[in-house]
Amino acid sequence: MHWSGEEYVLAFTGALFLAIVVASFSRRFSMSAGSRASFLSGAVVGVASAVVLGDVDDVVYPLFIWGLPVVPLIIIGFLVRDALAWQPAADAATILAGDEADAGVPRRAAFFPPADHPQSADVGGGGEVRRKAADPDSSPQELAEIAFAHPAARTAVAHNPATPANVLEWLATQDDPAVLSAIGARVGASAAH
Repeated sequence: MHWSGEEYVLAFTGALFLAIVVASFSRRFSMSAGSRASFLSGAVVGVASAVVLGDVDDVVYPLFIWGLPVVPLIIIGFLVRDALAWQPAADAATILAGDEADAGVPRRAAFFPPADHPQSADVGGGGEVRRKAADPDSSPQELAEIAFAHPAARTAVAHNPATPANVLEWLATQDDPAVLSAIGARVGASAAH
């Protein structure tokens, strides 16, 4: 088997897509299962194409093959940018009180529940839901979805240190005394440190 430069480019592109998939399992890189599956498909296609075409003689590649690695590199750039801006949990006092510098600036909600996600009839949230709501390794997206779809699990989401500030802001608008108490406990805990 003799590989040309194009096969190496295909294999490198596949490896970059695989790196994206591996990174997506970190809490810093929130990614849907569909996106993860798409990038995994890109990895398989890139590497498999390189292996199969490495055995074929006289393959004529289009010129754009040399530009393929740019696609996963751009995606990696966005992931790195988001990872650098990621904060596991904001100070709850800042969430409830707001920054004094922003006092005159109207705030817009950073979290809107998905319109196509029906409200769950599951009052208590299953054991798996409650475990995910309390798990500090749950992704921000998972915590946001649990907070919206499972009202009984909102207190656990509010206690979770991995819950992002925008979800806590939304939870505070729901006027649930237990949730407000959980957010208040976070404020007290952060003030004590």
